[in-house]
Amino acid sequence: MILVILLITFSLNLKASGEIRGKITDEQGNAAMGAIIRIIAGNHEVSGTASDMDGKYSIKPIEPGTYDLMIIFPQYKPLKIENVLVKNEAITYVDAEIKPYGLDSMIEVKGYVKPAVEIGVVDMKTIGTDEMARMAVGRGDINSALVNVSSDVYQDPDDGLLYVRGARKDATQYIIDGEKMIGSMSVPATSIQSASIVTCGLPAQYGDLTGGLVIINTKDYFSGMRDKNKWIRDREERKEQKIAEDNKRKKAEMRTKEIEEEKLQLKNNEKRELE
Repeated sequence: MILVILLITFSLNLKASGEIRGKITDEQGNAAMGAIIRIIAGNHEVSGTASDMDGKYSIKPIEPGTYDLMIIFPQYKPLKIENVLVKNEAITYVDAEIKPYGLDSMIEVKGYVKPAVEIGVVDMKTIGTDEMARMAVGRGDINSALVNVSSDVYQDPDDGLLYVRGARKDATQYIIDGEKMIGSMSVPATSIQSASIVTCGLPAQYGDLTGGLVIINTKDYFSGMRDKNKWIRDREERKEQKIAEDNKRKKAEMRTKEIEEEKLQLKNNEKRELE
């Protein structure tokens, strides 16, 4: 029984997580003490907290993924920050400036802006769903994708396994949703939320590895539904864009035809006048 408890505890400790920190201020730069910060996935509230007397807040642990932040403060317009990316073992900083109610009471919506300098806990390279979709690698070929983001990794051309900083390829450890994987690693590309590789500065909870560490987090229900809805919206936008381009092309062709007919008519009129 004790062994089972220890194994469960160890598995939970391996579960990758991140953190969101930031500071909430008003338009004059004054700290917004007691502002409520909520983390939203789909229509589900994942976690939340309140800012301290300096307007600062911290929320952890958070499973890696993409979330929306809702900031609420009395007498100020609610602010929603969309698509905040939380990475493995990393701190995502999200500062926000809230504005007082104006003529409208609508929620202010902004997109998350990635900071120029990111602060992380370990030396880790992370790729998400969007990055993997843009890479010129096979669907589900996580190893090839990770090679593209880290110069410390070499991929064996024969079996596709990874060498990290010169260590043996069997020294690379894979962890999927907090569980250690033995042998080959295979995860459907469409189910992956994020994939990270640690080449140095290994967190203590993962043990003393001689090679690298690959951490993969799969999508939960809300992330999967959000990606599905995004795919549907993108498809509809592409369809509308194609229709608009086709209509524009047809109008241009019709106008060209009208001009040519008008030129021909003018030419015929000039010819009749000369006769």
